[in-house]
Amino acid sequence: MHVRMLNMARRLRPTSFSEIKGQEVSLSMLKNSLYSNTFFPTYLFTGQRGCGKTTTGRIFAAALNCELLSEFQKNPQIGLPCQSCTSCQMMKEGKHPDFVEVDAASHTGVDDVRAMLEAASYVPLQGKMKIYLIDEAHMLSKAAFNALLKMLEEPPKTALFMLATTEFNKVPATVRSRCFQIHFNALAYETLMTFLKDISQQEGISLTTDAANSIITIAEGCVRDGLNILEQISFVTKEITEEVVLQAMGMLPKEYFFSVVQPAFEKKPEKVLEFFEKKPLALANVSHFLHLLIHFFRGLIRIHYKVSFSSNIFAVNQKKLHELYEHVTIEDIHAMMRSLWEVESVLQSASQKEVVLEHLMIKIATRNFSALSTDSSYLMHDGAVKKDIDPAVSSHAAAPRKIASNQPVQKNYGSKIQSGYLTNQKPAVVAQVQSQKKSKWKQFIEALSSRNRMLASIFQQAIPDELSVEPVLTILFSMKSAFFKEKIADLKDQWHPIFIIHFKGFTDLVISETIIDQLKSDSVVQPYVSSSIEKTAGHQLRPTEKKVFFKPDEWPQAANLIKEFPGTVEITDIVEKK
Repeated sequence: MHVRMLNMARRLRPTSFSEIKGQEVSLSMLKNSLYSNTFFPTYLFTGQRGCGKTTTGRIFAAALNCELLSEFQKNPQIGLPCQSCTSCQMMKEGKHPDFVEVDAASHTGVDDVRAMLEAASYVPLQGKMKIYLIDEAHMLSKAAFNALLKMLEEPPKTALFMLATTEFNKVPATVRSRCFQIHFNALAYETLMTFLKDISQQEGISLTTDAANSIITIAEGCVRDGLNILEQISFVTKEITEEVVLQAMGMLPKEYFFSVVQPAFEKKPEKVLEFFEKKPLALANVSHFLHLLIHFFRGLIRIHYKVSFSSNIFAVNQKKLHELYEHVTIEDIHAMMRSLWEVESVLQSASQKEVVLEHLMIKIATRNFSALSTDSSYLMHDGAVKKDIDPAVSSHAAAPRKIASNQPVQKNYGSKIQSGYLTNQKPAVVAQVQSQKKSKWKQFIEALSSRNRMLASIFQQAIPDELSVEPVLTILFSMKSAFFKEKIADLKDQWHPIFIIHFKGFTDLVISETIIDQLKSDSVVQPYVSSSIEKTAGHQLRPTEKKVFFKPDEWPQAANLIKEFPGTVEITDIVEKK
């Protein structure tokens, strides 16, 4: 007869409290509850995947019905559960009539909960208590949670509930308030390292420290993931090295990583591109490369502050990190990390992810971080100018804009800034470029409004500068507002992916304070006068005169409003010609 063997994670599942690793505080709560014979009606086990929530629930259920519980309460040195009594044997075989484990992911309805509550009202058949373990409890429907509320607070004296979940925030507050919560932490690096080494020795597997370090990094503190990875690789070879782990998991070797990072840190962008031409980065490895970059930068920061980082994936490469650290400053490292966060948001919508990563490494090699930074201070940056741009255009892009003294400044807050600067450009060229940018700007705002209407309304107060050059688009506000600037900086992750879709070639935008300061006086809004001939049916109107003015001391409320909100104060005199 064919016997199906269990995988390593199930075969090595703990059956007693002493076998559970890294959860000392949580286990102390449960063992003290057993010792004092004080039990809560409902326990809520929370924590990340594979850290022992369900396993602990099963062991606690076995201990509750163990025949040696009374002896344990007299002498806590006795191992519990005993695993030898009838109740413990039935728990081990999964046949205990008073223990019910419910998978909430497949039993989400209110009818499932009602059936469970009805069964809970009956007395236990074998043990002292009927115990219900609801796994993935956050998957229950709202109606199911509502049906469960009263029973959780006041269950029958012979019933006890345990809820286990990886998403604590999805459990309603009304349920959480009725539970005794016990949190399970991800296993610490040292604990998981020792555990994997011990299991490897038991299973006859040779596991190097570098290989165990890579497994721990991939597992992210999850015991089950660590065991699954170890078993998966053991089918390839019993001599497990770091190279074998990375190859089996489809990840990049560190040699590849350092071959890209080293020329970038040495400011050799051409060498970075040459390496990518020889060994292109596969799409599947982009996320892993970014993962390595994050831990790499964290290691460099610890080197700067002379802090040990034994738990870092690059702990075994500290000599190499010290060599590369000599090529950068701590400010460079912080700027690189800001660029990395920016790239992560761009990758979500990018079709060619490897090109985005390639661009990031060129940015690092050239130390050009301003266009990618999410720091609000970079919104005041004018941006870099391409070398192949026409000198007449680049001079305006690089230098602060100046208002010609012989031309009046036309002010129409919240609308258009028509003249008074950049007057040496050809009108036809300026009009065409401005029309294209305004059309894209309008489309950008419309797309943004479906995601964040407040952001869209802020951007509606601005217009794009027609002489902005790639990769930075300059925008002009008709008024000065710190609120606008802060919101644009804080919510960049929301507007930036939409921005780069509508403005091809541009990677960021900046706010020009120069024009704002010249368009708006801090004390008095000067009169603006314009003339035009207007006609209506049967009437001839003479030229009209439009004036916009007020003094802050006479209109204090208007002065405060104009600082934060766009608008004008207008007096229009139209006199009918007789």
